[in-house]
Amino acid sequence: MTKGERRDRQRRKKKHMGVDGSSVKLLDQITRRKSKQIREQRKEYGDPAEFTDDSTED
Repeated sequence: MTKGERRDRQRRKKKHMGVDGSSVKLLDQITRRKSKQIREQRKEYGDPAEFTDDSTED
């Protein structure tokens, strides 16, 4: 196990993603965008449960 392999494995574990680094980045962007939307909606409407459902992560 080389240093790079270990780093890849840790990254994969952290992001719950496959081997492809670009898809990790993409997923990160998507989740960041989603959480930003959720925060804006929380600001507008208080804190309703509909917008805070973080369990649906593909």
